[in-house]
Amino acid sequence: MRIVHKQSKRERRNEFGYQLFDAIFDIANEAYIHQQKQDSEEIDSRCWHEWLQLFVADLPITKEDTMVEKEYVQDSI
Repeated sequence: MRIVHKQSKRERRNEFGYQLFDAIFDIANEAYIHQQKQDSEEIDSRCWHEWLQLFVADLPITKEDTMVEKEYVQDSI
C-alpha cells in the first residue's frame, strides 16, 4: 500500500514538473517570437506582464497575437 502511495505521489510531482516546464518553455517561445516580429532584443513590458499573469493563472500562454502585442505593433507603425 505504501509503495502505491509513493508511486502516485511521484507521478503527481512528475506531471506538475512537466506542466511547469511546458509553461516556462511557452513563455520563452513567445518572447522569442516577439523579438523576431519586432526585429529587436527588447521585449515590451506589457507583453511580459501579460505572459506572467497567464502563467500565474495557469492559462495557456501561446496565442497567435496577444492583445497587448497587437497594440504594440500598431503603435510602432
